[in-house]
Amino acid sequence: HVQWLTNIKQQTLIFQQSLLILINDLEFATAILVVAATCQAWELDSKQTRRLQPKISHLIDNTAGQAWITKPCTTSQQAKRLTSILCSILLSHPSITIEPTYINNKDNTLADDISRLNKPPHNLTFSVLIQKHSQISSYCRFHPSQELLSDIFCALLTPQQLAITRQRPLGRFDPGNDTGLSSENATN
Repeated sequence: HVQWLTNIKQQTLIFQQSLLILINDLEFATAILVVAATCQAWELDSKQTRRLQPKISHLIDNTAGQAWITKPCTTSQQAKRLTSILCSILLSHPSITIEPTYINNKDNTLADDISRLNKPPHNLTFSVLIQKHSQISSYCRFHPSQELLSDIFCALLTPQQLAITRQRPLGRFDPGNDTGLSSENATN
């Protein structure tokens, strides 16, 4: 679970066209994190069991975010900058393909619950989330690298195009059945 910076949260709530960050931009940024996690998992997989042509079948309930995964956005400046991050990841993993699939937002309860962690009035904790969605207790948890998060946050907040010229560390995993929580108040 990645917390958006306060500046990003504020810029999704204001209505000044030049400063506004759209929910579509945040959905696209989240999709990029899914791609990064998948690429990292593929790298960690042993060469004997690794698929030669892995395909990311990404479920997403945002049609713009779904479209931007496979073709560049032409309207959102933030999405244009985020596309350079996605391209950098995919150029470093040329055998991986992405197939975004639309999922009805009523069926996307896990993603909705994750987005409500530790937020009023829901105040879901990670422990409650695991109880509600028991299948995730076996999932490995991806922790994006600070470099990747910094690139994504800059793409959302800065008007300049990013110069992504080298592969950055994507992140790390905690094993399944390890919540990584030392207390009920942990947010990641």
